[in-house]
Amino acid sequence: MALSSAARTDRRHGDALAADRSAGERALLIALLRGGPRIDPSASAERLLDRFGSLGAIFDADGRALLAGGATLGAAQRIEAAAACARHILEYRLHERPILDSMRSLLDYLALTLSFKSLEQVRVLFLDAKLHLIRDETVSLGCIAEAPIFVRPILKRALEVGASSILVAHNHPSGDPRPSDADVESTQALERGADAIGVRLIDHLVLACGSWRSFRQQGLL
Repeated sequence: MALSSAARTDRRHGDALAADRSAGERALLIALLRGGPRIDPSASAERLLDRFGSLGAIFDADGRALLAGGATLGAAQRIEAAAACARHILEYRLHERPILDSMRSLLDYLALTLSFKSLEQVRVLFLDAKLHLIRDETVSLGCIAEAPIFVRPILKRALEVGASSILVAHNHPSGDPRPSDADVESTQALERGADAIGVRLIDHLVLACGSWRSFRQQGLL
């Protein structure tokens, strides 16, 4: 079936946005790579992007991985410093206001700190009665395809830190943000347990390399 005019326009618009984002990432990376003796920052940027796939994945890499990817020691240090600054700024924004007041800030923070991990991990954001962030903690580390959600330790920790609400997030290294059956079952079990102790499960977000899904929006909670 042929694409409609509107569909073709939407696809071209999406392609243009992706191209702009890619060009912006490349320009920022080149700026970080400048300054080394006899180093071509454009060529170094291409090597790193070829190896890691995106600026987000480069920011998530440690110094050893960056050096293995062709960065000089100085460039690796600048990249790590830039990534640390970005994480600090995004986390600071979450503490400024109720966490759901800016979904964009929340997604930007989780995208940088979680979306590009090579293995699945489960994070819990513990919130007070006004939905301000108390703590952000990694509660489970998994493999490429799975990270378990342990209900009792999460709820115990919520009580320890005085959380009124929690928001769960985890990543899918496969690139597909759709929740698995196991994700749905464990999240619904967590919601039942949270309700029993007076803690609200706000949402469960699944992130995957620039895309995401919300359990709440999909009617799974």
